[in-house]
Amino acid sequence: MKTIGKKLVIVLILFLAGGTMTSCHQQSSSVTNTMSTSQLLDKIKGGWAGQTIGVSFGSHTEFRYQGTFIQDYQSIPWHEGYVQELMDSWPDLYDDIYMDLTFVDVLERVGLDAPVDSFAIATAVVKASSILFTVILFSHST
Repeated sequence: MKTIGKKLVIVLILFLAGGTMTSCHQQSSSVTNTMSTSQLLDKIKGGWAGQTIGVSFGSHTEFRYQGTFIQDYQSIPWHEGYVQELMDSWPDLYDDIYMDLTFVDVLERVGLDAPVDSFAIATAVVKASSILFTVILFSHST
């Protein structure tokens, strides 16, 4: 099967699965699921790990394949210790994550009803710190 055909089949399957999940959700909206605090913590940690791995995996492809798919012959670098290596050498790559952490920090410090200026100030501080860190890092590497 040609690549376009395979991709079309995958899109159709996802579309149909999404429709099925939506209709199931509408019918069973009164169902309540419970889990222990340790299960919830495990899921949260898994989510953060997934986001970190995803940012790392996409590091060398982000913004390079706009309007097209990454072809099968294009290799994406990955090896043991790659996440730590990228965190050490390319810290601003993880802006998606540290901005999320800034949001969480404001919620923890100020509460769920935190005013919007609390988020704005925290974001400005993080961005300024990131720029300063990058300037210091590059001034010492030359």
